[in-house]
Amino acid sequence: MMEHAKKATIVCCSLKFTNNPRFVDHIRLHLDPHQFECSQCSKRFGNGEALKRHVRSIHAAEPGDAMKDEHEDDGRATRRQVRTAAKPVERIGDKQKDEPSVTKNEDTDEKESDDEASDDELDVDDDDYEQESDDSEGSNNSGEDDNDSEESEQDTTTRATVSEDEVAQIQEYVSKNITLECDSCSERPTTFKELQKHSMEEHGKRATILCCNRKLQNSYRFDDHIRYHLNPDRFKCNECSRKCPNREALSRHMQTVHTPEEDKIYSCEECHKKFSTKDSLAKHGRIHGDPAPKPAGKRRLRRKDVDSEKLIAEHINLECDSCHKKCSTFLALQKHSTAEHNRRAYVFCCGLKFNRKPRLIDHVLFHLDPNRFQCKVCHKNFRQTRSLQRHTDKKHTPEENKTFQCSVCSKIFARQTFLNAHERYHNPKWHCEICDKRFVCESYLTQHHKLIHTKELSYVCHVCARTFHNYSTYRSHLETHDTSIKKKPHKPRVQCPLCDAWTLKLSHHMRLHSGTKTCEICGEECKNKVTYRYHMKNHKTGDFICTVCDKSFKREIGLKEHMASHTGDVLYSCDFCDRTFNSNANRASHRKKMHPQQWLEEKLKKEAARMGTASDTVAT
Repeated sequence: MMEHAKKATIVCCSLKFTNNPRFVDHIRLHLDPHQFECSQCSKRFGNGEALKRHVRSIHAAEPGDAMKDEHEDDGRATRRQVRTAAKPVERIGDKQKDEPSVTKNEDTDEKESDDEASDDELDVDDDDYEQESDDSEGSNNSGEDDNDSEESEQDTTTRATVSEDEVAQIQEYVSKNITLECDSCSERPTTFKELQKHSMEEHGKRATILCCNRKLQNSYRFDDHIRYHLNPDRFKCNECSRKCPNREALSRHMQTVHTPEEDKIYSCEECHKKFSTKDSLAKHGRIHGDPAPKPAGKRRLRRKDVDSEKLIAEHINLECDSCHKKCSTFLALQKHSTAEHNRRAYVFCCGLKFNRKPRLIDHVLFHLDPNRFQCKVCHKNFRQTRSLQRHTDKKHTPEENKTFQCSVCSKIFARQTFLNAHERYHNPKWHCEICDKRFVCESYLTQHHKLIHTKELSYVCHVCARTFHNYSTYRSHLETHDTSIKKKPHKPRVQCPLCDAWTLKLSHHMRLHSGTKTCEICGEECKNKVTYRYHMKNHKTGDFICTVCDKSFKREIGLKEHMASHTGDVLYSCDFCDRTFNSNANRASHRKKMHPQQWLEEKLKKEAARMGTASDTVAT
């Protein structure tokens, strides 16, 4: 200070220190990593100030207590921590012989340390339920306070308390639906806090719990997630009825959407529109052609990002689809398009267009290795990570990890989206006006109307005059006449490891070995899932009911053939012998098996008659 008119800077662990209290706290952290650990949630911090802010914002009983503690305990806690800090430090460079002088210097720097804001508080996350690594990077003496973060932190403080009844409900839900298992040693504590305490003491890191494909490490986020399961309206906005997943998301929503005009302090210089946050103002500025705000420092790309950019540049033409400017990397292309054309650029490959990096990388990797996204269980191939993950969650998730249950049929799913799609089949809203059959979407209804009622033959083959109801089968048929199209090689058969049978689709065959399943309605035991599925169709009620045994049928012909079993009437007879039948299906099976020559001749006559009718239609 006397020689250079500024404070000296000490560098340790890539952190800079200019005042005594911060430096002493950092040395104490080296000596004891548990020095600044929260006693309630076992979270660690880099210094005493970060720990105090965490306790005030997260564990304060009431907002008033937090404000009171901030004024009353600030000076005393800092002095107490500083005095105790001098005791365990025996050597910092040279031996510290005069501890009183150290304490005096620390007291004089108290105000400065209180004014400097720490950027390393490990409790701040921007993404909902996506936990960052809890690195205590210390404080860099930034001295810059963000008004937006302070407002959201104060709002979070007012909603931080959890009642005893909610705690009991959370623990009851966790004990029934979630397995609290340490991801390092597989120990299973009873509560989330005990799990984190065990993981910090034994492994020196926080444990991660997976629920709904989200990683949960903080206790308050875990509690909010369980409260959302118990009551989806728990974090519902009172203004617009929007449902948020946690209290932080609700706080941000209230700040950005429902802040009164008089409280919005950021104004646009062009149109004088007001905003509540700097980010909202920056996004609005792009409408007027303002460039995107530059980061404080030049961000270095990680090794993974560098490799992905190199992979894209080698296989994809990185050209702007608006002005045809060529760029060296995908990131540079998107920056150019956003700045010049106010939108993301598209790149093209295989007739597809991409403007997101993860999808484009998956597409390139699929080109390099078609088995890249292959399911390890059933060996089915996919084109991207998202499709593989969806398949795994839907087909191969263990029953104990499925938490979303249907209220109608008690079927459980691993995702909420799977449950929503399933519930549409219980309440199909599209119905046919002719036969009153219901469908889950309008396209199914349109296809049903063409195939069953109008029997429209919209597509005719120009080679053989064969007619088709829909376009997909028509296109597939045209490929059979085109010799230039490379035929797909026949898929090799796979042998079942259980019964040594050969099959084309092993996943379908394995359903036969799924084990017995009992019907919940009549108690009959089915030998596998396939027979169980056919058995459950018998319990579905139809519109045509037998007056003798109350059995129901979906079609009138089914009821007619069933009534013949009660009355003894003969409905069908074989044209080639004297045998009679009550079912048309049984008669067809008999003719094909016992009179194959006559059956084939009759089939060819019907096919020729149908082709002649189609050709007359084309001629007219």
